[in-house]
Amino acid sequence: MVLICNSGNAGDYSCGNIGSIVRYNISIGDGIRPKETRQGMFSPSIHIAGPVKQTLVERNIIHANLKPSDIIDRTMITSDSWDGYADNTCFRQNIYYAAESSRFDFTSSTRNAFEENIYIGQFKNLPESPKNKKAENFYTEKVLKESADGYKGLHCLMDSIKVKEHTLHYIKPEAIKAFFQSIF
Repeated sequence: MVLICNSGNAGDYSCGNIGSIVRYNISIGDGIRPKETRQGMFSPSIHIAGPVKQTLVERNIIHANLKPSDIIDRTMITSDSWDGYADNTCFRQNIYYAAESSRFDFTSSTRNAFEENIYIGQFKNLPESPKNKKAENFYTEKVLKESADGYKGLHCLMDSIKVKEHTLHYIKPEAIKAFFQSIF
């Protein structure tokens, strides 16, 4: 869904990456790479690389469907080195759904905070967070019962526009805000 990055060796030609905000996005089935990268079949839903600081990831929906192959990466979040590690990243009120086992990998990043997130599925290295049964039940009722792949249930939060022969989808701001307000 997103790459938040900064090279630790950028020198004076980069001002760095401080205070990025990732908010009100929907990721359905992202992270499918058809071929290997230099790190193998690496394709986390959220990738934080390098010495980024004070990042806020808030009120996003990550709906990870079954991968078409066992060799494809199934990581929700990876925070790794690009000549340095992230510091002071906050993940607040996000929904993480995984149709198959997924994981979180924070390597040597520091001061990662998790506040009121919803985790539906099986996860390795799950950040500590109290269960929010109301939110899990709401997501199951409104999204998963409509369609396990998430498209039908989350479609009400999106609109579309036709550009040439392509249909493009985008978030309806008021709809997604109302969705999260009904949960939290």
